[in-house]
Amino acid sequence: MLRLNCVVSITNLFKMKKIAPWIPPRLMVAVGTLVSVNVAFALVTLYPTQGSLAWFDRAATSYVIHISVDGLGASYLQNMLNDASNPLPNFKKLRDEGAWTMNARTDYDYTITLPNHTGMLTGRPVNDKNGVANSGHHWATNITPPAGTTLQGSAGYAIASVFDVAHSNGLRTGLYATKEKFVLFKDSYAANIDAYANYDLDATLMMNDFLANMNANPTHYTFVHFNDTDTAGHASGWGSAPYIAAAKKVDGHLGQIFSLIQAKPQMQGKTKIILSTDHGGVDLGHGDQTVAVNYTIPMFIWGEGIAANSNLYTLNGSATQDPGNGRPQLANNVAQPIRNGDGGNCALRMLGLSTIPGSLMANLYAPCGVSAPTQPAANGFSAGATWKYLDNGSNAGTTWREANFNDAAWASGPAPLGYGDPVSTTINSGPANAFFITAYFRRTFVVTNAAEIGAAALQLRRDDGAVVYLNNIEVARSNMPAGAIAFNTLASVVVGNDDEKAFNSVVIPVSSFVTGTNIIAVEVHQQSQTSSDLVFDLALTYTRTVNAQATATPTATPTASPTARASTSTPTPTPPANATATPTPTATPTSTGSNQPRDKFVFMPLIWQAKP
Repeated sequence: MLRLNCVVSITNLFKMKKIAPWIPPRLMVAVGTLVSVNVAFALVTLYPTQGSLAWFDRAATSYVIHISVDGLGASYLQNMLNDASNPLPNFKKLRDEGAWTMNARTDYDYTITLPNHTGMLTGRPVNDKNGVANSGHHWATNITPPAGTTLQGSAGYAIASVFDVAHSNGLRTGLYATKEKFVLFKDSYAANIDAYANYDLDATLMMNDFLANMNANPTHYTFVHFNDTDTAGHASGWGSAPYIAAAKKVDGHLGQIFSLIQAKPQMQGKTKIILSTDHGGVDLGHGDQTVAVNYTIPMFIWGEGIAANSNLYTLNGSATQDPGNGRPQLANNVAQPIRNGDGGNCALRMLGLSTIPGSLMANLYAPCGVSAPTQPAANGFSAGATWKYLDNGSNAGTTWREANFNDAAWASGPAPLGYGDPVSTTINSGPANAFFITAYFRRTFVVTNAAEIGAAALQLRRDDGAVVYLNNIEVARSNMPAGAIAFNTLASVVVGNDDEKAFNSVVIPVSSFVTGTNIIAVEVHQQSQTSSDLVFDLALTYTRTVNAQATATPTATPTASPTARASTSTPTPTPPANATATPTPTATPTSTGSNQPRDKFVFMPLIWQAKP
């Protein structure tokens, strides 16, 4: 750079002397020096060599380590954290010093490894959503793909990733995995992944490479995958003793990561950790996406400025809504839970960058250092709410749907309600082989200003059929015949298998709401009197325009955990001594939110070429 600096200075002086010989020499020297300094600074900023960004403070966060602990079910982790006999000091560090939830969600349609990890890295669901073609990534298989297979080639259209956005903005990226099938991501984004290691089912070897490379030249965005809990779950069962031992092993690796951050001055106070998973599990598997222990997952965010031991939903404000026991569809008219697919865009926001082009999951704001835009805020109630119910087989007529109906004599309990299937509240079924056809459910909720409501939808789980009324107006009918409905009207068809577990999304008219107390009433009907099960649950979401901003409360810099093990692996290779850097122009990076880089220059990746 110094040699280039001198050349620029001398060249400018000669040009100025030739073009304008009347300029005094002292002024010419001053102008030439100023031009030289400006050019040198711009070149350093535009074309950084490897490691040159370490001293340049682009944003409050310089490094993000995005971790996936494969198969880490929320309920099992919560039990281990509550059990003093199973110490997990580094998971506890994430919880006690960061923001967290045990009620995040996977992809709506799949609870298997590759589809969910693809969502984490691209911000896309598996299937198209909101009626938009090509909005999903469409990778639905869970086997190691043939060499050279890419997400883009499989889908037939461009699928951007967190690696693309970070790398095109001059940052270095890394991918460290412990399943052979993750070669899919290496092959899909090879040009934008600077450091890569994949040791099938061997997290120790993977961590050796990770620690060596991060000590030598840390990547700014790094995705790290641990297989251990998933492997133990498939072999011995989720929640088994080997599963707990696998979680402890991962906890030890987290300690190594904490020690790395504490030991490197350039990473201290400037590194964030995002930790989540692809799915939970039960018994020996996790393939049923409608089972709560499969789709209910943890998420942690740790680092400087994150409020200690805070609820991730509370910290994120109204941009997301805790789904309770529900499984909300990914849709514009449904309040969204925090999903594992939000992690990639959260990492980019932490780094002061824009979100992934084409992504649909970008609902984390304040925990990622930015303010949420003014947007429709979610209101209503989640699945698992408490309902009043009548289960005596009587004909309730129509007055039970009205706001002034006296339901004081009705029983109450949390959803799901029913019998014959796993439920939270068991209701009276009636005599065997002469089961009651209809059960009635009511609950109230308050709307502060009905005129503000812009859209509304409900998520209905029913076995077999149901009719839903809002303020005595029918707003939804599912698996019920047309025409008048009586107390002994049978549902249209028998509901079973996945359909009886599914939540059906229904858009409802906003004109049905009133300011003040609203009453929602549901009648659930059996298809026959010999049907042995009935299930009901419902979530209601309506949106109104408010500012969804939430702000994190800064906390003290987290302390270190156990010292990292020494690594014997080879660091990421550096360019040869006889190489020169040739910049390849890319698009100017953009930024969203308040966590914006201080520099305003275009950052460009380098292609190393040997001198002739």
